[in-house]
Amino acid sequence: MERAEECMNVDICIVGGGLAGLALALGLQERGIKAHVFERYSVPRPDPGAVTYIGENGIKALEGIRPGLSTVMAEEGIYATRKKSISVRDGKEVSTKIIEFAEKTAMSVPWKSAQQTLAKFVDVDVVHSSHRLLYYMPHQDGIEAHFEYVSDKDDTEKHIKVVKARLLVGADGIWSTVRKLMVGDAPRCLNLVEWTAVVKDPNDRVVKGLGMGEICVRFQEDGKINCILVNAGDYTIWILRMAERKSQLSDTNLSSKARALMQLNKYKGWEELRETIIQTPEELILERKLMDRLPLNCWSDLDGRVLLIGDAAHAQFIGSGQGARTAYEDSHQLSIFLEEASHSFFSKESIKTAVRSFEELRVPRLKKMHGYACHLALLPELKPDWVRKLSNEEVLKWAIEFRNWINAYPNFQQGDPNSTYCK
Repeated sequence: MERAEECMNVDICIVGGGLAGLALALGLQERGIKAHVFERYSVPRPDPGAVTYIGENGIKALEGIRPGLSTVMAEEGIYATRKKSISVRDGKEVSTKIIEFAEKTAMSVPWKSAQQTLAKFVDVDVVHSSHRLLYYMPHQDGIEAHFEYVSDKDDTEKHIKVVKARLLVGADGIWSTVRKLMVGDAPRCLNLVEWTAVVKDPNDRVVKGLGMGEICVRFQEDGKINCILVNAGDYTIWILRMAERKSQLSDTNLSSKARALMQLNKYKGWEELRETIIQTPEELILERKLMDRLPLNCWSDLDGRVLLIGDAAHAQFIGSGQGARTAYEDSHQLSIFLEEASHSFFSKESIKTAVRSFEELRVPRLKKMHGYACHLALLPELKPDWVRKLSNEEVLKWAIEFRNWINAYPNFQQGDPNSTYCK
C-alpha cells in the first residue's frame, strides 16, 4: 500500500548518490548551495572489487570541488609511481614500455572508499537513501519528481514523496532512470567481461615484483585479453578483461573465480595472473560485463530543467580510465555554473543559461573521449573508418595528444586547437 507524503521543496534535486552525485552536492555545498541527493539504495552497494584510477584531470577537478579533497582521497588509496606496459604475443612478452609519473599526479582508489570520502564531507541531512525515482514532470518554473521510498520508522510500507525543484540532475549511473525517462535507450554491451578484486596484501604475497604504487598493464596484441596489477601499499588490485561474444560465461553454474580461471586457461603466458586469482578469496572478486552509452548531442530535458551528468550522460569503455575523472569534472564545472545561477536565485532563465553553458563545454569533450575509448576497446565494429586507416605511428601520436589534452584540464575542455586528433 502506498500513500502520498507532503511535498518537499528544494533548489537542486540530485538523483543518485554515487561519485558524480555526491561530488556535485559537495561542490555546491562548498559554494553555499544546498542540494539534496536521492539514492535508491539504503546503503552503498558493496562492489568490493571496483577501483577508480584518478589522473591529473581528476585531481584538479577534485581540488575545484573542495580544496584538499584529492589529498584526503589519496589517503584511501595510493599515488601511482610508474606504469609498465607489456605486450604479449603467443604467450611471450614482445615489448615493454615504462612511464614514470610525476609526484602526486595519479592515484588508485577503491570505488567504495572514494564514495565514503565524498559522503564524509556532505551534510547528512541532504542525503536521502531508499528513494527510487518513479517519474518527473514540469512544474511551474521547475520540475516535480516523484519518488517511492521506505520510511526509517516503517521498513515495510512504501510511500510516495513529491520533490519540487528548480533543477533535477540525473547522476544515477549507467542504468540511469532519469536517462530512461528522458531518452529511452539502454546501455550497449561491449562484448567484454571484467573480473577485478581489491585484496588486503601487506606482505605482497598475492603479487610479487611490483614496487609501491607501481602499475603493470599486460595485454595480448589481438585485444582478446589484458590485465592490470597495482601495488597499492597494504592492498593489491588486479583487473582481468577478456573478449566475450556469446555470453558463455553467464551460462555456466561456476563461481566468478572459477569462470575467470576457466577462460584464462585458454591462453599461454598468464601464469602469474592465474596464481594471483587463485590466491584471491572468492567473495572479493567482482565480475561484470562491460557496457557503455551512445553519445548524446544534448544532456538536458524540459527546457533545461533536467540534466544528465556522469555515466548517465556519457558512460564509456573504462580502458581509458576516465569514468570517475569525468564524473568529477562534470561536478566541478556544473557547480561553477550553478553558483552563477544562484546569484539570480535560480530563476528559470539562470538555470537554463547554466545548463546550456555546461552542455556547450562538456558535450564536445565527452564525444572525443568516447571515440578514443571505443578505439581502446579493440572492437572492430566500434571503430570509425578514419581510425581504421591510422598507422601505428599515428595511433601513438593520438595517444600522446589525448593524454596531454585531458591533463590540461580545465583548459581546452572542448578540444586542443594545437593537436591533430583532439581539436
